[in-house]
Amino acid sequence: MSDATVARIEANPKYQELKRKRNAFGWVIPPLTTALRSRIN
Repeated sequence: MSDATVARIEANPKYQELKRKRNAFGWVIPPLTTALRSRIN
């Protein structure tokens, strides 16, 4: 992918929103799955 294309995608507000949501979701899932696993075992 060309640098210009990457820059255009990264500048898109919808991309920024998606990136922010995915980062937040990534911090929630590991502790949640660990808690669920400890309940199962």
